[in-house]
Amino acid sequence: MSKKKRKIATPRAPVRVQPNPQHEKKGGIGSTWTFLVASGVLALLLGAAYQYIEGSVSLEFVQALGRGYEFRLTNGTPADKTIMRFRVVAPPRQQLIYHITQDIYARQTPDGKAELPGGNLSYIPAVEYKELDGRNLRANSDVKFRVPPLSDRPWMEPDAAIFSIKYETESSNPMLSSLEHVLSKMGLRSGSETIKYLVINNYWIPTSSNSAGEAIRIFCRDNEDVASAGICRDAEKALLMGHY
Repeated sequence: MSKKKRKIATPRAPVRVQPNPQHEKKGGIGSTWTFLVASGVLALLLGAAYQYIEGSVSLEFVQALGRGYEFRLTNGTPADKTIMRFRVVAPPRQQLIYHITQDIYARQTPDGKAELPGGNLSYIPAVEYKELDGRNLRANSDVKFRVPPLSDRPWMEPDAAIFSIKYETESSNPMLSSLEHVLSKMGLRSGSETIKYLVINNYWIPTSSNSAGEAIRIFCRDNEDVASAGICRDAEKALLMGHY
């Protein structure tokens, strides 16, 4: 009778599976990216980086220039800009104070009032100014320009008024322009700027006041000879009532 040979089983050593570092790295990067996008941190970082690189385009009043006004637009960014729109805006229904710079002949109406040559209504040429639209403003440079007068009468100058200047700029570079549009939709950037000015004695002063009568109130305060005029009394009364 033959004997069967016993098979001896050789124990196998345990096999350890080594982690894939590249896979883990990719997973970590993906998770971080998802977190940044979902939490809004990426948008904030992108906006902050853009603002740091780009800077801003600023506006400054320089001086009265003849019957018009000289302003300076400064591009403080390292990228060329295109001025898309530049407008001077007059608030509706505001009262203005002008003075006459030379002797003129007025006509007395049947009801005892005085009528100026050409009528008592004056046109404001500044609100039609569009010459800056589409103009290129090179990086880290400025441009001076003239805004038309606030009256089409050569013998009238403003003493008290409020005007706003609105301008829009956009990068001339297509890639930066696309980024600007993305940031604008996200609410992290605005390519439009609005600056409100008090025009006192033909000088433009930036203001944060929302009152259409603020310029008249300041002019009346600084000029005793007109402080008793009806328009000044109305301004003072409105101030006491909290309308200004």
